[in-house]
Amino acid sequence: MSSAYRYYVLGLLTIIYAINFLDRQIVTIIAPYLKEDMGVSDAQIGLLFGTAFAMFYAVFGLPLAKLADGWSRVKTISLGLSFWSAMTAISGVTSTFAQLSLARVGVPAYHAPPVSANAAMPMAAEPYTFGSAL
Repeated sequence: MSSAYRYYVLGLLTIIYAINFLDRQIVTIIAPYLKEDMGVSDAQIGLLFGTAFAMFYAVFGLPLAKLADGWSRVKTISLGLSFWSAMTAISGVTSTFAQLSLARVGVPAYHAPPVSANAAMPMAAEPYTFGSAL
């Protein structure tokens, strides 16, 4: 594997992870607008950002991480990004808190595969080399 290709893959995975992180934070970024447009309370914002996200991430995280380890990492990342993008787009067109929470619950389910595969992919691309202290 060429050095340029390794940097390309690393750059792509870094961008995916950065967008993934931003998507996790988006509810807190747009919280004032959600309060104004949908009449959402602070408790509902906390539920959307914290509890619901963490619970579904924990439930879906382990099985989907296992899938990322046992199946093609590229396919896992591609499918995860496709579903994650669809759920994020659906979140953008909702008009009620119930619709938004259903759409946002689907987002963490698909956050897990790219994160797991992103962590494993660079290690799989480069064979282990062990140095010595002496």
